[in-house]
Amino acid sequence: EVDFFLKVLVEEYHASRASLAQENTRSTLIEGKVLDFLAFVHYTCGASVIQLFEIMDTTGNGMVQRADFVRVLEEKGYRGDAYAIWRLLDRDGTGFAGRKEFSHL
Repeated sequence: EVDFFLKVLVEEYHASRASLAQENTRSTLIEGKVLDFLAFVHYTCGASVIQLFEIMDTTGNGMVQRADFVRVLEEKGYRGDAYAIWRLLDRDGTGFAGRKEFSHL
């Protein structure tokens, strides 16, 4: 009975470690994408993320649409995953992101 209990504990421990490793890998990938994006903005666009936001805010309403975000990045030669960066910006899924969301990158 003790051996069975120990076996279950060991299995649960390994499962939780695997889950944690998977979360850490995902987090590292996201951080890498954000760092690549920020480097692109700085070195290619010669701008900060807020300055890029102002370029993308073509209507002046303080919001950027996903389509405009992706289009401007493609025009500027961004080769990263623009949609992954957008998902980080548009956390509520409305299809819009404001200055505040951009400043969180």
